[in-house]
Amino acid sequence: MKKCRNVRLPDPQFMEGGEYFKVIFSRSVNIINPKENSNQVNVILRVITENGDLTQLQIAEASKVPFSRVKKIMSDLQKDGKIEGVGRRRSASWKVNG
Repeated sequence: MKKCRNVRLPDPQFMEGGEYFKVIFSRSVNIINPKENSNQVNVILRVITENGDLTQLQIAEASKVPFSRVKKIMSDLQKDGKIEGVGRRRSASWKVNG
């Protein structure tokens, strides 16, 4: 249990049933540290500034931020007006506003 706590996992659950018992270990849940999220946003903005012609997948690879996080962060940045997509689909590029 100490090792679970050291890596911020819930304590395992112990269950008895007749002639057996089970130990259930929970997987970690991605808890986004606001400081870490802020760093990810800054890295993504820098990558876009340096090369706006990259796809979201290429931005994820260049920034070392997971693709799913890049999609979420870029969606939020678009809603906030901080970035915009220029063009359509494959020929689209990204532009940082301000």
